Amino acid sequence: MAIYEQIGKGYDLTCRPDPDIAGRLAVYLQIQSDSSYLDVACGTGNYTLALAKHGGVWHGVDQSKQMIDAATNKSNAVAWQVAEAEKLPYCL
Repeated sequence: MAIYEQIGKGYDLTCRPDPDIAGRLAVYLQIQSDSSYLDVACGTGNYTLALAKHGGVWHGVDQSKQMIDAATNKSNAVAWQVAEAEKLPYCL
């Protein structure tokens, strides 16, 4: 996991959400305002935030505290949480 902490420091300097990909994902997911969505391995939340603009209640999970801290600094409109994909803190 240490590598993700290092990557997280400068991740947003080079990685931005591709608007075409975000748009296609929004159409594919058929985002509904009354539905909840979970982005596992959300990183710094670039795509999570792009998709959250389409509605719904969003949760972002990543194993890197550095990445989640960066996501939290961008927006509190998403419920961000540090967790491993294999040990999600949700009842599914």
